[in-house]
Amino acid sequence: MSGEDKMPLPPDVRADADQLAADFETVGKAIANTQVAKNPADGVPGWIGDSADAYTGSIQKLGVHARSLAESFAPAVSALRTWAENVGVMISATVPDLWARYDQIESNYTHNIADLEAEVDARRQEGQTIPEHQVQERQKALAELRDTEQAGVLSEYKQAMDGLDDVAQEAANTVRATQDSVVDPSKKGSRDEVGSSLFDDMPVVDGQAEWERIQKIAPGRCQVVEATSSFWKASRGVR
Repeated sequence: MSGEDKMPLPPDVRADADQLAADFETVGKAIANTQVAKNPADGVPGWIGDSADAYTGSIQKLGVHARSLAESFAPAVSALRTWAENVGVMISATVPDLWARYDQIESNYTHNIADLEAEVDARRQEGQTIPEHQVQERQKALAELRDTEQAGVLSEYKQAMDGLDDVAQEAANTVRATQDSVVDPSKKGSRDEVGSSLFDDMPVVDGQAEWERIQKIAPGRCQVVEATSSFWKASRGVR
């Protein structure tokens, strides 16, 4: 079997990894270029009082959130592109080089066997007696040398692929950490839960997000409350 048969290329995920990195980067830039991120509000002209202060405070906090959120995607972008670059090196250089070395070892073995056979024929034609076991021993030694050298190449291949797996895992961990840094993992069930998590420290904005989330979950909760109320009334004989 050739080196290419023994050492397959890793899946070419470069396009997907680069696209995901580009998507993260696009989102980060879009957030960074929003008005609230670029131009924090100092207040609304003509509007004063507690409500105005609460509104302005929330908008200023929103600006802080937006700028932080825009920056939070950078680690994921970098990790994904590093993974794509490593995959590219493996596909274009590392593995093909290992193929060539593996096949060259096989070629060297073939030439060495041919040289041995030519030597044996020449000596026999000169009338020399060469015991067959000696020929077999030399053939065996050449085969063992080939196997040892090829095993070394295969070991390098495994190490390289393990290293690539580590880079892939690091990219996955970084993407997950990026997601978790933006939204609490326990609040990823819906858009409203995400909004509630993002704006938790902003009374005005968070109040709206919480209200929208409650509107979504309220019908189910009401059913539970009504069922519980009916049970307790029945148990107490209340109609």
